[in-house]
Amino acid sequence: IYWQEVTALGNLIVSSGNQLAGIDTESGSILWGKTELAGLNRGDFEELPNSPFFTATKGNGIFLIDQFSGAQVFNSETAGIKTIEDYFLLYNADAILVAGKTFSGDPIMVSVKMSTGEVSWKMNEKFGRIIAATDLNERELLIITLFNNYKIDANSGNVIWKEANSAEA
Repeated sequence: IYWQEVTALGNLIVSSGNQLAGIDTESGSILWGKTELAGLNRGDFEELPNSPFFTATKGNGIFLIDQFSGAQVFNSETAGIKTIEDYFLLYNADAILVAGKTFSGDPIMVSVKMSTGEVSWKMNEKFGRIIAATDLNERELLIITLFNNYKIDANSGNVIWKEANSAEA
């Protein structure tokens, strides 16, 4: 065992040479295991505040894992993201909004279904840093960036409206 930690939600996460695992604290049995995250360093594990998720960084990938089931709900490499600059958990829309840079260095914004881990949509334009993101309801997102404000269809990524808020836009 390399390290173990009880999360804010009471789940025991253990990193070993064989796997990263969720342990039942009452019985000691393994609830789930991720062999692809075997040997994960403690510094590469981070709980996401106010959520049932944690991130694990391994190689070039950043993975978002449900700490209760062990389900992977996001994989940065699969989504085409090399570096993550910010993320927002949008529970009403069942979405994780992730902003970062592609492997070629271009900006990218990706919406991932929280329940399945599937990418719903991607936006490849120079939007600047995301200042705020909120789910207005289960179908619409409001995203405030340095350059533009967007109202976006949560399922398709179609821009309902876009307003420039800076001269750079």
